[in-house]
Amino acid sequence: MILDFYIRFSTKYGQSLGVSGNSDELGNDDPEQAFPLQYLNDQFWHGQVEIDSSKMAGPLNYRYILRESDNELMPEFGDDRVIDIAGIKSHHNHGVIAFSPMKFILQGGL
Repeated sequence: MILDFYIRFSTKYGQSLGVSGNSDELGNDDPEQAFPLQYLNDQFWHGQVEIDSSKMAGPLNYRYILRESDNELMPEFGDDRVIDIAGIKSHHNHGVIAFSPMKFILQGGL
């Protein structure tokens, strides 16, 4: 299954975004192994990843990771996001996760 992630998030020079989740392709919930997204422009990031859905026993849980220029990792705040892989597989083999808002708690408050 191919998943496209389109994220609206403005970053500063040296920052990058990734997706961490409960699959091999998304780093098995290890933020250090998160799937890197590609910078599109000053507002959008994109990544296309092929998930081996035959290895998924349940839904895909994921969260966004902000990597600072000094390599500090900041996971997205709140509960994991969830994709019902079985529901997507029954209709087609390509899912688009579009323009998901992200929430980060910055050190020192909001």
